[in-house]
Amino acid sequence: MSEYRAQLSSTAGALRVLVVDDNADGAESLGVLLDMHGHRVLTCLHPNEALAAAPAFAPDVCLLDIGLPGMSGHELAKALRGAGLTRTTYIAVTGYGSDEARRATNAAGFAMHLTKPVDPRYLLDKLASIKEARRTDDLGTKNGWFGSLRVAS
Repeated sequence: MSEYRAQLSSTAGALRVLVVDDNADGAESLGVLLDMHGHRVLTCLHPNEALAAAPAFAPDVCLLDIGLPGMSGHELAKALRGAGLTRTTYIAVTGYGSDEARRATNAAGFAMHLTKPVDPRYLLDKLASIKEARRTDDLGTKNGWFGSLRVAS
């Protein structure tokens, strides 16, 4: 078994989830929800904080607000990928729900675009799908998991 898979097994399949949102109440609420469902969560209120902390945290999933101070969630995702987080699943969690906003997150490589307020059950179901894909090492786009998550909700 690979070291990566052993690490996931030792945490009972918990995902490491980075939440970045400048709305402290929203970020904390989402973090508490994810923590209650067994995920390890790091919450950041500013993109620079996320850039500093994310490489060591090595998130499996990044839930990024798009309207952040200093840089957009699109720019943050690009910077995080540049910092080596290329196997991370990026999900936009935003108040922007227009078709144009959805096209922009798609073009920026996000797997999903969720409009606030996010349906907790829907998000937890999608995280469970990501967890299962990681458990089976089914992470490549050739295997279809990424495309199956590219939905607009």
